[in-house]
Amino acid sequence: MIFTFNVDSTAHRREKYIIIAFIVPHFLAYAALGGCIFTTMKDNESLRMFIVQESGDVLVPYFNEVTFMYVGELGGITRKVCAFFAILFIILILVLLGCILYFTKSVFFQKQTSTILTKTAKSLIVSSIVQGIVCCTFTFIPFGSLLFIWAFKIENSANFINHACIVSTLHGVVDMLCTLYFVKPYRRYCCNIILRLKRRYLKETNVHVQIGTSMT
Repeated sequence: MIFTFNVDSTAHRREKYIIIAFIVPHFLAYAALGGCIFTTMKDNESLRMFIVQESGDVLVPYFNEVTFMYVGELGGITRKVCAFFAILFIILILVLLGCILYFTKSVFFQKQTSTILTKTAKSLIVSSIVQGIVCCTFTFIPFGSLLFIWAFKIENSANFINHACIVSTLHGVVDMLCTLYFVKPYRRYCCNIILRLKRRYLKETNVHVQIGTSMT
C-alpha cells in the first residue's frame, strides 16, 4: 500500500532487507511460540498439580473439560510477555492507520494528474479504509485487548474476552466478503460458479419434468 504511488521505492521491495524485515520476524515469532509450547508441556497429573499450586482449587471443577487450557504465570514472566505484545499490537494499529492515511493522501494527490485514477480513486480509498478497519476490528483489537487484560489483571473481564474471541472468529468470513466485493475478478468468478450451478439445476429440473410428462 505504501509503495503503490512511490515509483522510486518499488525497487526496494526486492531488496534483501525487506525480506529480513517482514519474513524473518514471522519465523522468529513462530519459533518462539513453538518453543514456549514445548518447554511448558506437562502430563495431566503434573499439569493439575501445577494449576493447584498457582490458583488453588478454583479451576478444579474444569479439569475434566475437553477444551480446558491453562497457561501458567511462570513467576510473572507470562504477564510481562503479554504486556509487551499488547504494546506491540497498539503500535501495529497505529502503523496500519498511518499506512491508510498515506495511501489515501497519495490517491487524492495522484488523481489530479491521472484520469484513469480519478475514476477509481473513490474505490481505492474505500477499499483500503474498509480493509484496515476489518483488520483492526477483528484481529488487532480483540487480541490486543486479551493481552492487555491478561497483563494488567483487569477484573470482571471474562464476558468481554468471550465476546472479543467471538468477534475474532468472524475475521475470515468478513475479510472474504470484503475481498469479493472490492476485487472484481474474484466477484466475477464466484458469480460465474453460481450461474453455472443455477443453469445445471434448471437443466436437470427440465429433464425430470420432461421425463415425468412423457411417462404420463
